[in-house]
Amino acid sequence: MDITSLTAPLTYEKRIVCFFDVLGWKNHIEDAGSDPKKIGKLAFLPKILASDLVKATSQTSSGRITSFSDCAVVSLPFDADFIPQLLVGLSNIFIGAAINGFFLRAGVTVGDIYHDDKMVFGPALNKAYTLESSGKYPRIILDGDEESLKRTEMDIVFEEDVLFADPFTLSFFRDNETLNNPQKIFMGGPAVNGLAIFLKIETIIAECMEKAKVGRDKEKMTWLYRRVRQQSKSIFSPQFK
Repeated sequence: MDITSLTAPLTYEKRIVCFFDVLGWKNHIEDAGSDPKKIGKLAFLPKILASDLVKATSQTSSGRITSFSDCAVVSLPFDADFIPQLLVGLSNIFIGAAINGFFLRAGVTVGDIYHDDKMVFGPALNKAYTLESSGKYPRIILDGDEESLKRTEMDIVFEEDVLFADPFTLSFFRDNETLNNPQKIFMGGPAVNGLAIFLKIETIIAECMEKAKVGRDKEKMTWLYRRVRQQSKSIFSPQFK
């Protein structure tokens, strides 16, 4: 191969960048052992990541994805109007994964990246990875230094210790389309309405929390369970509409 072609000049592009992976993937691998059924379940996520995920997530043909094992990088040309679409798409992925017992964490930023069908690198990927790895809990960490992300107004976006999107928010499950056609939205979701899925996920989180060893894994699931439990109580309230 001509060495010149390997070192040809390239330019970065300003894009919205998301890096996400599966929490406790190593434990999932160990728990599966050599059981074919459990290994088949492990393949659920890589199969989703290798599917037409970008189109569903970004709703634009310019979206790109690179995935490996339990990790994925998604990027879109920068347009502030794409940010809500990306967050909704990512939330759908988070929920579909949770229904199947997998919990994700992500970091989202805007910046320079080179991303094609063969490789991905650049400062924005480094930042997205740093945000994800420091995010601690199962949520989508948003770059608080990026104005377009700070200005995103959605029911699933919160600012507490950091700026983040929480897919496990009751209002998200109460959306009309989610209530009535969840299988179309959440890959791997059951044929029940959005509220039933929310309650099912609460049970799954509780089971994961009980199984988790004392320490960081326990803390991550406890944080999520408390948020979901607080919201699920309202479903049975007479004031719930």
